Amino acid sequence: MRVLTTLICTVATATTLAAPPGNPLFPLTDPATGKRGFVNAKMEWVIPPTYDGAEPFDGELATVGIGKYPDEKWGCVDRAGKVVIPIKYEGRVEFGDGLAAVRPAGAKDAPYGFIDRTGKAVLPAKYRFARKFNFRLACVTEGNWSGYIDPAGNRKITLGVGEVGEQFDDGGLARVLCGPGTYRFIDPAGKEWFRSAQNPWKFNNERCRVSAREGGRGGKEKYGFIDRTGKIAIAMKFDHAYNFNNGLAPVQVDGMWGYVDVAGNAVTPVHFGSVREFARGRGVVDFEGLTGTIDPTGKWVARPVFAAIDHIDPDGWMLARRWVRPGVNRPMVVHESYVHDSNPRKIEVPRDLIQLLAADEPGLPRTFAKVSQLTEKQKADTQAAFEQINKEQYTLGILALTKLHDERVAPASVVLGRIYQTGLGVPKDAKKALQFYTAAALGSSDPYALYQIAQLNRGTAAPAVPADFGRMTMCAQMAADAGHGPSLRLLAALMLDGTMMDVNPDVAMEYIVKAVRAGDGRAKLAAAICMELGLGTIKDEKAALSAYQLSGLPDGHYRAGKLLEAQGNADEAQKWYQRAAKGGHERAKSRVTPSHPIPRVP
Repeated sequence: MRVLTTLICTVATATTLAAPPGNPLFPLTDPATGKRGFVNAKMEWVIPPTYDGAEPFDGELATVGIGKYPDEKWGCVDRAGKVVIPIKYEGRVEFGDGLAAVRPAGAKDAPYGFIDRTGKAVLPAKYRFARKFNFRLACVTEGNWSGYIDPAGNRKITLGVGEVGEQFDDGGLARVLCGPGTYRFIDPAGKEWFRSAQNPWKFNNERCRVSAREGGRGGKEKYGFIDRTGKIAIAMKFDHAYNFNNGLAPVQVDGMWGYVDVAGNAVTPVHFGSVREFARGRGVVDFEGLTGTIDPTGKWVARPVFAAIDHIDPDGWMLARRWVRPGVNRPMVVHESYVHDSNPRKIEVPRDLIQLLAADEPGLPRTFAKVSQLTEKQKADTQAAFEQINKEQYTLGILALTKLHDERVAPASVVLGRIYQTGLGVPKDAKKALQFYTAAALGSSDPYALYQIAQLNRGTAAPAVPADFGRMTMCAQMAADAGHGPSLRLLAALMLDGTMMDVNPDVAMEYIVKAVRAGDGRAKLAAAICMELGLGTIKDEKAALSAYQLSGLPDGHYRAGKLLEAQGNADEAQKWYQRAAKGGHERAKSRVTPSHPIPRVP
């Protein structure tokens, strides 16, 4: 068997896709230095990673920073990497209506001024407080005066004594704190629309989030939405909520999240672990421990296969994070790359190969860890209990195993876990099975118990045992380190599935080879499939055919027949179809021709 043993250990490789018009640039952290710079869609550095902070481009400028808080300084660079706004200001330089409020870093009592996108001072540094412009108005404090000014510095709206104004939201209203827990909303003309003491946030899509405690102080806080007149538009019935964007708002009910439209109608089921406000037509959601994106109708755009997704640019490019294991014996690292949400995966792997690698081991376990630590009586009692289970005397066997489990006899705990996992003489109970396996793993680090914990945490037993990627990979790796073939095979499945890890056929093949050496039959068949496809190894149909024929498995014999048929050897193919069909392989039965009947089973 020939396999490639050279591992590809890249941590910042990217999906190869054609760059969108305009050749956009994206901020990215260099894993080697921790510094940030900007890459293009091909993950090539355009602006070298020399900064401690870098934000997405806003038009032709991007905010960059040097130093760490509280000594950081910020400025802006253009797409050629030229510093346009000197890197000397406190906080990120954020423009609104072409102007940004800035003051020198390290000078906390210094006044704010406003600069334009060339760095030129437009309004003098004389304001004790300043917010971002929107609707050509910015809230400032100058001396004892507080209110809103226009881009020329003219005073347009005067606030009352003690009032604190905020930036105008995209709905054209600004929230003004006018008393303890009370806000009033004004428009760009200074007209007051209404007042609210229900913790109003900001308007978007004609809605504003509010909240209040049921039954007054001490009650549970509930969230809803008001319209631009201050009236309740969506009842205060949610456990939590965020603002509207793109016509949708995230809401939480009983710990799970979903989205509602401006009428309060559910657009998605409330079944996400967490969600974010919509941005640029996409909602980032966590589903069963994985992250993806949906469109405003609730349909998946990028399926949930990522560990995390950061910002999404207007063209649909997003910064996605996955876990990557650069090599079999190397720790997992976070892989950052920009991918397009319409095509986030670049390597297609046959699903039946992944299913074969992830398949659970049938029947009861046959070997156990640290049996030598048991007393002679415990060994004898355990063996007697196993014999009762094998004779289908389940009640007696389970009673005996439970007693041994209470004595912390790990093999008894392992078998009880399997009994409840498969429903052998008892109703299936994945949660109870997990408890028995956990006891065995803690007591003896039993590889089979660790493997089954990993299997249960794949989410196949949800909702009794929710998906837990971290626990799954940790337990599978611990069992694999002990040479457990099925666990090595399961890790190979993770490497090919792309679930929170980048698809890595080379590392997957390394795990498969180790599983083959551990005597795992399914791994032998998986290795043959990889050789036929050239997946993680040199493509070698001759070696694959030999492996299929020697596998001793109906599916292997069926694949041998298919390969021979593709090579034009129909008669020889029929012999292997017959063997597979004799072993109960349904697809093989359909390929056996009348001139080559299936042999009768004696």
